[in-house]
Amino acid sequence: MTELRSIEWTPEEIAESCWQAADILRGHWTQSTWYAPAVEEDGTRTVRFCLEGGLAVALGLDARLMQHSPEYRKVLASCPVRLAVQETIRLDGNTSYIPGWNDEGGRTEEQVLDILERTAKRVLGVPRDDE
Repeated sequence: MTELRSIEWTPEEIAESCWQAADILRGHWTQSTWYAPAVEEDGTRTVRFCLEGGLAVALGLDARLMQHSPEYRKVLASCPVRLAVQETIRLDGNTSYIPGWNDEGGRTEEQVLDILERTAKRVLGVPRDDE
């Protein structure tokens, strides 16, 4: 099973992983599943990911395995990048864990990308745009 490195992550590494996840999810975000093969309107085959699936891919993990293996998901569960995103969600006053937050009715791709961007800025100590 793949393991993420166990050494301390720097704020820059956490931020970079959040930006990579945002790049992966931009135009390819979905709800209710980690990994979903899809066909675009022009016939192009693609894959869509939930927030955790996008994080997994950004970290070099296989989102398909995440979807079907609770043991494999444990690899991501304690990752500092995932924990930083969860903390940003909590700081917004939301008590949902990432899957519930991602799958909440009315959630948009823009909100998912925003949570990743705000997490990156928060760990780097950059003030929020509305502060």
